Amino acid sequence: MLKTAVKGLAGTLGYDVIRKNVGSASLTRGIVTRFKAHGEDVAFFVLNEWDYIQKHHLNGGFYEPEELALIGRHLHGGVFVDVGANVGNHSVYALKFLGVAQVIAFEPNPAAAELLAVNLALNGLSARVEHRLAGLSDRKTAARLVAPGHKDLGSTKVTVGDTGAGQQCFVLTGDEALADVEAISMIKIDTEAMELQVLRGLAGTFARCRPKAFVEVDDANRDAFLALVDSYDYTVAESYRRYATNCNYLIVPRG
Repeated sequence: MLKTAVKGLAGTLGYDVIRKNVGSASLTRGIVTRFKAHGEDVAFFVLNEWDYIQKHHLNGGFYEPEELALIGRHLHGGVFVDVGANVGNHSVYALKFLGVAQVIAFEPNPAAAELLAVNLALNGLSARVEHRLAGLSDRKTAARLVAPGHKDLGSTKVTVGDTGAGQQCFVLTGDEALADVEAISMIKIDTEAMELQVLRGLAGTFARCRPKAFVEVDDANRDAFLALVDSYDYTVAESYRRYATNCNYLIVPRG
């Protein structure tokens, strides 16, 4: 009876209640939220209503709409590389609204990667996404996932090394991971203060493909980031600050 009541309430709100196996033998209840964006139908699976990104989906919108609009001013088709894809907020938007033909998504956290796969399937986008269950850094090695206490998947950090607390994962360089990709339109990097290592591991890709990039930069890394951008013969085209401790930069090749 309770199950029927919950399902009926969700239906009146425009949601579907489903049961999804998330990383274990037990089933976990979640909600598929559906909304319109730019006249198109969008759907996301919400497992945790307190998660920053999933909460925005539950409320009927994309997370970080200003950042998505900024990306949209510079991305028009081609291949989009999503480093730190999380549950797919940016990948889904790029595929549905920015004419992107393919996404290569890097997400090392199995819990986020499972939701990513569900969200791509819900929007009929799975065939256009290549997901790699790995993170990017400046070398190939074992690493650990350090999850926040409040269960916000987007705040999970990767620490390089095979010791310490946290679930084991794997990182490699973007140059190695993307060596067979001939052309890249844009690389989005949101890696919780690991952006410098990720960028260094992509040096060859920036030289070879000259993609634009959208990078979340921790304030402590700002000067080193700008020096690296200059060394790659790139410049900052736009920036947008949402939080007090970091800023998003859209960088483009000079000339």
